Amino acid sequence: MELILSEGTSGDCFDKALEQIRHSFDAEGCAVVPVSEAGETCIQELRYAMPGASDPAVINFFSNVDSKHTYAHFRLQESMMPGDESALSGDYWCEELRDVQTDKVHGYIYLLFFKTCEFEPKDKLVFFSINPLVCLFLQSLERTKALPTLNIEGLPTRHEDSQFASLAETIPGVVYQRRVRPDGDIRYEYISQSAQDLFGVSAQEILTNPKALFNVFAPEYRDTFRQRLIDASNTLETWDVEASIVTAEGEKKYTHAIAHPEAQPDGSVLWTGVILDATRIKKAETEAAETEARTRSAIVESLSQGLLMYDADDKLILSNSHFIALYPDIAETAVVGASYADIVKAELCCGADSALSTRSLQGRIDERLDHHNSTTHSVIERQLSDDCWVQINEHRTPEGGTVVLYTDVTEIKKREARIHHMALHDGLTGLPNRVLFRTRVEQALAQARRYGTNIAVICLDLDHFKNVNDTLGHPAGDMLLRTVSDRLKIELREIDTIARLGGDEFAIVLADFEDIDIIHNIARRVLSSLSKPIDMDGQEAIVGASLGIALSSGDCDEPDRLLKNADLALYRAKEDGRNTYRFFAREMDELALARRQIEIDLRQALGKSQLQLYFQPLINMSIGEITGFEALIRWNHPERGLVSPDDFIQIAEETGLIMPVGEWVLRNACEIAASWAKPVKVAVNLSPAQFKQPGLVNLVSETLEATGLPPERLELEITETVLLKNTNETMEVLYRLKGLGVRIAMDDFGTGYSSLGNLRSFPFDKIKIDRSFVSDLETNSEAAAIVRAVVGLGRSLGIDTTAEGVETKDQLTYLRIEGCSEAQGFYYSRPRPQDEIPWLLEQNIKTLAEGEGEVLQAQPDLVVMDEA
Repeated sequence: MELILSEGTSGDCFDKALEQIRHSFDAEGCAVVPVSEAGETCIQELRYAMPGASDPAVINFFSNVDSKHTYAHFRLQESMMPGDESALSGDYWCEELRDVQTDKVHGYIYLLFFKTCEFEPKDKLVFFSINPLVCLFLQSLERTKALPTLNIEGLPTRHEDSQFASLAETIPGVVYQRRVRPDGDIRYEYISQSAQDLFGVSAQEILTNPKALFNVFAPEYRDTFRQRLIDASNTLETWDVEASIVTAEGEKKYTHAIAHPEAQPDGSVLWTGVILDATRIKKAETEAAETEARTRSAIVESLSQGLLMYDADDKLILSNSHFIALYPDIAETAVVGASYADIVKAELCCGADSALSTRSLQGRIDERLDHHNSTTHSVIERQLSDDCWVQINEHRTPEGGTVVLYTDVTEIKKREARIHHMALHDGLTGLPNRVLFRTRVEQALAQARRYGTNIAVICLDLDHFKNVNDTLGHPAGDMLLRTVSDRLKIELREIDTIARLGGDEFAIVLADFEDIDIIHNIARRVLSSLSKPIDMDGQEAIVGASLGIALSSGDCDEPDRLLKNADLALYRAKEDGRNTYRFFAREMDELALARRQIEIDLRQALGKSQLQLYFQPLINMSIGEITGFEALIRWNHPERGLVSPDDFIQIAEETGLIMPVGEWVLRNACEIAASWAKPVKVAVNLSPAQFKQPGLVNLVSETLEATGLPPERLELEITETVLLKNTNETMEVLYRLKGLGVRIAMDDFGTGYSSLGNLRSFPFDKIKIDRSFVSDLETNSEAAAIVRAVVGLGRSLGIDTTAEGVETKDQLTYLRIEGCSEAQGFYYSRPRPQDEIPWLLEQNIKTLAEGEGEVLQAQPDLVVMDEA
């Protein structure tokens, strides 16, 4: 055997201890070999050959203690371990060598026991130490021979500090000290006994063989542990690491290690820390996460919309089954981790867009992606099939991700289509109404101008239709109108358009005809067909028709002018005995002359105070009180008497007189309303022509300021015609008016121009249902359906609804049941002059005991509700 000693260990205590070791183990013939220290590490090799040796052997280590170093450290070099690692028993023993008189520790004796010593000559046992190290190898030690007691005079031994160990054992978790040397050597210098409970490995075994501890950790942890610890030792960052382990019994546990580094003078880093058993916390966190995931999944699945959620990198992180229900063909694409671009491409490759060319489809994809990258919120609609529409609402999250909601709006689209159809078609006959007819005339005129041809417009009135209604009733009249509609369809070509303008008034536009004889033939066939008897449930009715025909020409190529000319020709046909047709002739322009006279008189009326305001009350149907009045203009003509606005407003709009007339109405209405004792609102009509006036907003603002009327008491009514073009200028004016604080109402809603798009374009405060629908409530189920739809639409959008032209108790009852907000009409009161308004406001609204309605106290011409 060789006994290897480091240089500089010639102290008396050390020599004395060495002699005792030699004597105790009877290691005669051992040679002492000086070893020089290189840098911070002294490496010694013991070569030994023990072929066939089977008895236990002991390797004893003795280290001196100098002023710089406290402990001796050693390890077996991993690549030079015996082939059978289990040969190491892990038994470890340490004694301090302490001077009794000075209480100074001079060294330590370490004993490491092996189960067997069957090593080949080429094997090495290498020890690393910063301290000077003494290595003594004993060839054999009999099993029954007890470990000799070292009796070194002046150097009694003492075991580990029991106070520190006791304190460490009271700390929850595993307390440890671990040293990392500059050469990468990692050793545990202390580890509490609780390691056995947490890791299933004894503290002694870990101190002897750190790999015994590392082996219980997951492979991915072991693969990175060494480098991570060395990096942390270089930066002296706190070690705060969570990991999982699997004990020998197969139990999976979770640990949380926290340690603080301390750089040592020799260049090593001493880590002091604790390893906590985080299994219960981790399981609680896992259960909480699973509960949260289940809850989140339940919430996501409870949504009626499809949902996709992307992270900041546009990768899908969440979806629900409703999305797959809308897009079943892309279920394999819309998986977690899929990109936004791939999913959008898959979306557009199915549905209506799939029929596009490759280039067009790519254009749609690029457009969608550009929109996604440039906006934080967007709403688009896509048609997936003929009967399926989806609204895609995309919103950026504060973290940079994206939430996309897919809402099936098919039913909304269908309802909108039905409302749109009702807005453009007659509810009774299904024919186009006045609005759609005007559009068809415009289209026919455009085509005629393009090809150098003409068109014809025919206005048709039934003769003696009122007699049928009066004698056979309104249901018979409706049946007759439907029959007339069917007969007209038979007599006309598919390219021609038939419309019902209202009542018994129909209109026809004829396009693409070669000569005037075709029009004569069509007119005669129509008259012949409509003059035949009509069977109505066993009762026969005979009605004729009168037709007025206007041809387009160089000086008459506008829809409204054509309709007027055809209407003039119709009246001529009626004057000529009915059941005939007449073409418009220039001598019929007498009407234009009369219109010119009205224009002249109207200009004078402004300066001669011939215009007056009348006011019709608006009744809140819930509380039965007057909540406002609509201001209605009247013309007290010196020769013609009281002239209805229907006879001059249109002329005023066409001639530009509507501007001064409208200003007069606005100022007077506000001034009168400001004098009322009760703060009820006043409604003033604005014509489409007034929206072309640049100073409209300033006019309203100045009028409110001049009259002192609070803005919230002024309600401005606009017709749907204003929104036909939906220009940016019109929207700007509406929003500026709204900004003043006044209320904005849509007048005559339902007469054809209305659509959900109009209501979406501006936040209206009120919808006024046209009197034509209210008047037909009792006789026309289609009118009732329209009223119900409009009231329901207003309720869903939070918009008040006012029914115009309420004249009967049944109408009022129906409107109240449907939830209409306000009523206006002769049932309550006809329009009243301004001097009667204070009297109206002073009247009490009496509620009958049966709770069916409210009563306005009567005055001449005021309708009193004796029951509602």
